[in-house]
Amino acid sequence: MLLLTRRQTIFAAIAASLAGRPAFAQSAPAKARIALDWTPNTNHIGIYVAKAKGFYEAAGIDVVHVPYKSAPEVITAMLRGDASFYFDSPITALPFIRSGKVKALAVTSAARSSVMPDVPTIAEAALPGFEVVGWNGLLAPAGTPKPTIDKLNADIVRILRRQEVVDQLKEQGVDVVGNTPEEFAARISADIAKWRDIIVAAGIKIE
Repeated sequence: MLLLTRRQTIFAAIAASLAGRPAFAQSAPAKARIALDWTPNTNHIGIYVAKAKGFYEAAGIDVVHVPYKSAPEVITAMLRGDASFYFDSPITALPFIRSGKVKALAVTSAARSSVMPDVPTIAEAALPGFEVVGWNGLLAPAGTPKPTIDKLNADIVRILRRQEVVDQLKEQGVDVVGNTPEEFAARISADIAKWRDIIVAAGIKIE
């Protein structure tokens, strides 16, 4: 996931925070509008984790959350200048970054993106331990026999590791993992434990 902005004052304030310099509190607007789409997702979690860790305060900005009905509306708001910054997935944001319409300030993963290696992580630049990662995975119905699970996993991982598949996904900002069923189950359990308190505190609900 990426932290993105279009407004130069927000870019200066957050970039200063990411670089560990004093916040540009006087040059940044008193209120910064952060856009988010209506559907609860990892973008929401990124917003609230950043708030919980004092990221906005360090940048000298007072954040106001502005909800939109869909991701395309969020992007439109950014391009119009109605929103100051937002979190988004690389697959959605890359075309706008490459065209120069928005700036990528940081990635929210623990390691830098292989697609944008020059963009720092929030963890390395300002907040050690910060990590919010969106992922996609395949699930089977409960009770599916283990031999079937193992066979599906082996076939899917083999396809994911084909160079043409890796290259195509990388072009869209996606890093391939292709782990085992046990590793994937452990990741799901870890994320549930990790985000439970943040989700409850933020009042994020499925509607």
